[in-house]
Amino acid sequence: MSGSNRRRHTRVRPRQLATRVRSGDDLHIGLGIENISMGGIFVRCNTPMKVGRAVVLEIMRAGAAQKLELEGTITASISMAAAAASHRTAGMGISFDPLPPHVESRLEGLIVSIDPSALKQPAAKRSAKAPALGESTELTPAFVPRSKVSDTTLPPPTNRTFIAKKPAVVPVDEEYETLRRELEEKDDEIAKLTAENKKLRQRLLNLVNTGNA
Repeated sequence: MSGSNRRRHTRVRPRQLATRVRSGDDLHIGLGIENISMGGIFVRCNTPMKVGRAVVLEIMRAGAAQKLELEGTITASISMAAAAASHRTAGMGISFDPLPPHVESRLEGLIVSIDPSALKQPAAKRSAKAPALGESTELTPAFVPRSKVSDTTLPPPTNRTFIAKKPAVVPVDEEYETLRRELEEKDDEIAKLTAENKKLRQRLLNLVNTGNA
């Protein structure tokens, strides 16, 4: 399948899918998939690898007998700090290398099982409603290592005549993840303060008991 054909495919947001990504000695296990197409994938990750690294992905689906293994290159890397500052999802955009026929067939089957119309509807003709998570221009990296840019790095078609820049709309799923992380951080702070208070209270009791002795 040529690069131009692959770029026309719609990206879909899968459910009940996870992947592991490895590059050399680095290994990320159980990463959630934000979106996937015939050209690439965006995976959620708090500590993404650097742009330009070659990786191997293993996509797993609940109940599936075999995993789907693909090779690719990281073309976008969004850290947690960058994601929090710009209301994006932390993770990695990965462009797939040319797919062997049997791998391409399995990937097509996977995408069709998520959205039967995904491979029939060109991305350029999709509705102008809010884009899927990980699908906007936020995924365009500062450095693209090769000419065949994947779906994970291409912005959706836009009208270049602008009157005013509209504020970014935070998707519900992304807002949930942001709030969840903030709550976890607050819980950690409360736990630390509680432990410190407990130590101080014990020291005070020890001083009182020593004075009464």
